[in-house]
Amino acid sequence: MSEEAAEPKICEPGGKGLLLPLLSQENEWGKGGRAVMYMMLLLWCFLGVSIVADIFMAAIEAVTSVRTSKKLSNGRTVSVKWWNPTVANLTLMALGSSAPEILLSIIELLGNDFYSGELGPGTIVGSAAFNLLVIIAVCVQVIPEGQKRTIKQPVVFLITAVFSVFAYLWLIFILAIVTPDVVEPWEGCLTFYFFIILVVVAYLADIGVIGKRSSSEEEAQLDALRDNLMEDGQTWSKGDLALMRAVAEQHETKSRSERRLQVSNGTAAKKAKNFVQNQDLSVGFLSQVFYFKEDEKAVSLDIEKTGALAGETEVKLKVATYDNLGNAIDMKELSIPVGQVRASVAAPVPEAWKEDSKKYFYVDIISAVVDGSKDKKRDSDAWTTEVVAATKTSPVKRGHRVNIHDGRYRAKAFMKAAHEIESGLGQVRMHMPELSHSPSSQEHTVCKVKVERFGGSEGELQCKYRTEAASARHGRDFMHSTGILTFQHGAVMETIEVPITMRNTWEGKDSFIVLIGNVDDEKPVVVEDASTCTVTIAEVVDGKGSAKMMRTLDQALNFDSLVEGNVKWMEQFKWALRPVGDEDGDGEMDEATASDWAIHFVALPWKVFFAAIPPPSYCGGKLCFGIALVFIGCVTAIIGDLASLMGCCMGLPDAITAITFVALGTSLPDTFASKVAAVEDFTADNAIGNVTGSNSVNVFLGL
Repeated sequence: MSEEAAEPKICEPGGKGLLLPLLSQENEWGKGGRAVMYMMLLLWCFLGVSIVADIFMAAIEAVTSVRTSKKLSNGRTVSVKWWNPTVANLTLMALGSSAPEILLSIIELLGNDFYSGELGPGTIVGSAAFNLLVIIAVCVQVIPEGQKRTIKQPVVFLITAVFSVFAYLWLIFILAIVTPDVVEPWEGCLTFYFFIILVVVAYLADIGVIGKRSSSEEEAQLDALRDNLMEDGQTWSKGDLALMRAVAEQHETKSRSERRLQVSNGTAAKKAKNFVQNQDLSVGFLSQVFYFKEDEKAVSLDIEKTGALAGETEVKLKVATYDNLGNAIDMKELSIPVGQVRASVAAPVPEAWKEDSKKYFYVDIISAVVDGSKDKKRDSDAWTTEVVAATKTSPVKRGHRVNIHDGRYRAKAFMKAAHEIESGLGQVRMHMPELSHSPSSQEHTVCKVKVERFGGSEGELQCKYRTEAASARHGRDFMHSTGILTFQHGAVMETIEVPITMRNTWEGKDSFIVLIGNVDDEKPVVVEDASTCTVTIAEVVDGKGSAKMMRTLDQALNFDSLVEGNVKWMEQFKWALRPVGDEDGDGEMDEATASDWAIHFVALPWKVFFAAIPPPSYCGGKLCFGIALVFIGCVTAIIGDLASLMGCCMGLPDAITAITFVALGTSLPDTFASKVAAVEDFTADNAIGNVTGSNSVNVFLGL
């Protein structure tokens, strides 16, 4: 074929890509100026694909967060994620992080009549090299001094590493030896089958079929876990224990998609605003259940102020001590002054006990008033004391309440023989792995989740807690709760209280998860395999046939998710017009810096454009997944043409452009996500382990 008949390059007069150039006379402009223009537009498109990829990852997180209930041999049930984390990482998560590169290759292939170009495959290979060399180097560099990160699942990591090397050897074999420069259909199918084999083998390694621990080691771990969970004569099989361990491991670290979302720049809709407001001022015992030795004369109990006015209000209290027969044996007055939130009271141990009775006593807060107001005793129904007057020295205004906390108005102390009380700080665990809560259709209620301390009760011990949505939605079914749980010296039981909203009679059962964790991971006190509790919000019983039918529909569609989706979709456009998000969930825009405003104006068209993507609340994230994938394809098509135009104007082949500029731009979001994982996680699985898995998927699925 003569040179005159050859198809012109994309940047030359008469040249044309899939979508660009837009103007017919554009290719007559100077190449130097166009190269700079195309580079700036390419960087801008990288920003756009990063934003839409974060939305895509949010959809994947919603899809992989679907939970199912599994029944244990002792009759209890636990809620577990339907997706195995390793399978999710190698399929949907890998697709999410590699979607731009894979779609670029597909679009180029379709545009060239199924003849592969240099841009798509070059981007996949260049991205893989960037992942292997740059991301690993960044992760190693950012680990805090004196710390280290290890692979928790070495067998899975080894499998993905071997497959990633094999993937490139396989490419050399089929493209250079078997059928040079041609991919036969059987080769493409066999390459895809290798992807399926990788997922199956990695899954078998994850569940212990491959690379299983030695039987003695596994038996020792299961025995230790059984000892931690034994209570009230309950029996636990080995299968139950393995399932409990799997549930705990699902919550130990954030997934790849969560890390991607963590580094995104405020593109997500704001969190639901709590509509159940905390009391302005509340008081209650810090801990409710104590052990004391038979030779002790008194037990020290801490009372705590909470609420918006806790630090600026002085509260006077009256506490009474009762023996195990309900006889008052002591009455004390104390105050918690301005600037302090805790005070201690020494409750005397009864000197005599009724024979053959359980030796315990309890202490009640019987009144709580703001200093200077009228003393008013606790209402046995509402447990509240109204402030009827305000003094000049008190910052509390008329109408504010001092709430004597319903769940913390009483503390109990049980006598134990010295040999029955173990020494040491002890550990904490969930009292029950699952709990059912009965809501009300008339008022908000509170779900109480018990956390117990065992193996010692000396000194103060703390653990953190948080809630996690399952089918129940934050802000609609329950209020998101997070905080620090404090066990005083001698305290053995604490309660996490989660506000539950009033329920309609047509709403079906919903569930959420309560998790506890270590405040200091270098000094663990939480039994990881017993650190979760699945709370099921029961139905409000109504015998009407219409209510039963609606509950059935709610179980299938989750109406709260649909309503939440409607609200979030409208708010996506509002928050797309703002420079920063609402990280604290208070419904107000966070303070924006000059750099925030600069990035906002550059990204504004993308943010408004992608706000049209429905939020993950619909259809369990599947609708968002599909539409976001289409949007990624549109932006990727533009990136392909811009990269070719820029390379052509600069005199660079498409292969060089792909493995440098395009691979760098599409891999930066994963770089930042891995960096955060390397700093915050205590294992290297998310930071490093996913590099090999992603590279394997790039070849087997992308090429």
